[in-house]
Amino acid sequence: MNKLILALTAGAFALGSTAAFADGSDLKPLSKAETEMYKQQRADAKAALEKMTPEERAAMRKAAATKKQYELSALEIAAQDGYDSAGARKEAKISNAQSKAMPAPTKEEKAADLNKQVKTQQDSGPAPLPPKK
Repeated sequence: MNKLILALTAGAFALGSTAAFADGSDLKPLSKAETEMYKQQRADAKAALEKMTPEERAAMRKAAATKKQYELSALEIAAQDGYDSAGARKEAKISNAQSKAMPAPTKEEKAADLNKQVKTQQDSGPAPLPPKK
């Protein structure tokens, strides 16, 4: 019996790991030439950034932020805001204030509601018993 359980466990592990490795990704490591090219591009970008004035850097950051905002879809914007906007918060405040402004029921109203519930339960008869096991 133990051998059967061991064999089933090993088989499930083998199938699971096969599915994990079969994701179809074609990522290959960079060649030495590509690595050097990217390092050179990074160094050039750093040098260009160091040559910029603070005003140029601020303008670059502002342009990048504008571009990013433009590229975001409506769904991404909603996800970033947590589906909460100023209008929704304002409506929630108004609704909350209105619910608190409602007058509390009087003792007579509470008694009338209780009598109405009791009468409804009496008219419908006793509750059925649960089935026996």
